[in-house]
Amino acid sequence: MDYDMARLGQAVSDARQAMGLSQRELGDLTGVNPDRISRIERASAAKSSPRWNARGWVNLETSLGWAIGSAKRVALGGEPVLAANVNHGTHYIDGDAQAIVAGPKAAREALAFELMRQAEQLLAEARRLRMQND
Repeated sequence: MDYDMARLGQAVSDARQAMGLSQRELGDLTGVNPDRISRIERASAAKSSPRWNARGWVNLETSLGWAIGSAKRVALGGEPVLAANVNHGTHYIDGDAQAIVAGPKAAREALAFELMRQAEQLLAEARRLRMQND
């Protein structure tokens, strides 16, 4: 699978700048070394098969207000899925829909909301299976 790391680098740079952050500030926020952020933005951090679920990528995505998996989506030619502020009753936006991002805190809250939603679905399925087996 071919990833367009230059496209991803530009998207990361654009999102970082839109938030008014320097590479160092984004690095401090994400725990990702600012030199690595610089390499990502210059597309010199390309690997043939990046580990998209690695903590660094996940931290970078959520700090940019993107849903997890958005970096890979951008590298494959799509657009990032943005996380919305859950304080206003919204959550991750599926498919090609977009949402306005309130910042990294909102992204973390949106992730927590999504994880709780998934946990509730799993509990409901477990209850259904238990009742089926009784």
